[in-house]
Amino acid sequence: MLDYENLIIGENSGVNSEVYFDNYKEVIIGKGCNIGYRTCFITGNHRLQSDFVSDRPLDEENCKPIVVEDFVSIGANVTILPGVTIGRGSVVGAGAVVTKSIEPDSLVVGIPAKKVRSLV
Repeated sequence: MLDYENLIIGENSGVNSEVYFDNYKEVIIGKGCNIGYRTCFITGNHRLQSDFVSDRPLDEENCKPIVVEDFVSIGANVTILPGVTIGRGSVVGAGAVVTKSIEPDSLVVGIPAKKVRSLV
């Protein structure tokens, strides 16, 4: 069953095909954003356990919302992890893994995503 209760998408934003939202916590996408093919929004985490018995239950304390501010462009195959905010006007290069929040008007690329330059 799909539940989009925790998904908010602003006006004039486009979400390409095969984009994944885990929806444990909110994913908020601002207005005028472009979300690339196969981007993954991961708001949840599982507890790390080494007993090889349990099914690694959800770690509620480390599930955090993701915020994509207005006019952000996200390339294809990007992964965005819990608690990240992508600042207004930023661009995330294809294939990046965003582990930390991004300042507004930044170009970020890589694994983990690093700021390459300012866009202003």
